[in-house]
Amino acid sequence: MIESEENALRNTNVLRAALSLHSIDPTDIDMVFLTHGHRDHTGNLSLFSHAQYIAAFREPPSGNCDRFHTVKDNEEIAQGVRVMFTPGHTKDHASLIVNSVIAGLKTRIAVAGDAVISYSYFSAGKTWNHNNDFFSREEASRSIELIVARSDIIIPGHGSPFNVFRR
Repeated sequence: MIESEENALRNTNVLRAALSLHSIDPTDIDMVFLTHGHRDHTGNLSLFSHAQYIAAFREPPSGNCDRFHTVKDNEEIAQGVRVMFTPGHTKDHASLIVNSVIAGLKTRIAVAGDAVISYSYFSAGKTWNHNNDFFSREEASRSIELIVARSDIIIPGHGSPFNVFRR
């Protein structure tokens, strides 16, 4: 097996294990939001055979045209879950803002994708711009500002969730 196939299999197994810890079978999932079209964010779509795929970008991942739906900025895709366009990392990147209650407190959670790649990049004021389709440093900075203004917790594209600190 070549390295990329090993990595893909490892990622699939990690995802299956994480879902299993919460007694979730991939077939239980009816909606998958894609922040952007990079393979590391779309590589396990085949696990979710009953899901509708939702994204801001127009080109569906290969072989998934019948279950692919394009959304608009600020569209509510589930109760308390809104799409927020966050271009920069890619031209058509989008994040989610989830309004929730945690420990009795209203909490806004940003599922940021690679608009915020990790806490270390965020805390250093950096953006990930090493992809071939990187769109704009200025737009990336504006998107991060928007995420910070509209959230209390950020779930980055790579790494653990963290509390927002106001700059």
